[in-house]
Amino acid sequence: MQYPLDNLGPDRFQQLCHALIAKQFPTLQCFPIGEADGGRDAVTGSFSGGVTIFQVKYETGKRPRQDLVKWLGTVLPKETPKIQQLVDRGATQYILITNAGGSGRLDSGSIDKVSDCLEKHVPIPAQMLVA
Repeated sequence: MQYPLDNLGPDRFQQLCHALIAKQFPTLQCFPIGEADGGRDAVTGSFSGGVTIFQVKYETGKRPRQDLVKWLGTVLPKETPKIQQLVDRGATQYILITNAGGSGRLDSGSIDKVSDCLEKHVPIPAQMLVA
């Protein structure tokens, strides 16, 4: 079944992500949409005991999304300083959630390439969830 997530727009997409994450992590703290959040749209855990950072990025382009790595290359440089500040405070995991679809070929698919990119540029375990 396919869901028209692109029709939600960035704010509603983030609200949907918050709701889905909260189902798995009942202690989730979500931050207001559209405000400066320091690179975190939601967190679970505590900085003293390890915290997982959730960052939601909505891709607004209507072009084909074969080049997920290129898209991440425009997003990640802006986020890296914020991620580092959160790591310095005790963040232990970073999860990027996006509607920007990718391909799943082993090693050559864009999702595996993004995983490699995150591993190189994010100083804590990081992954991207593609909605």
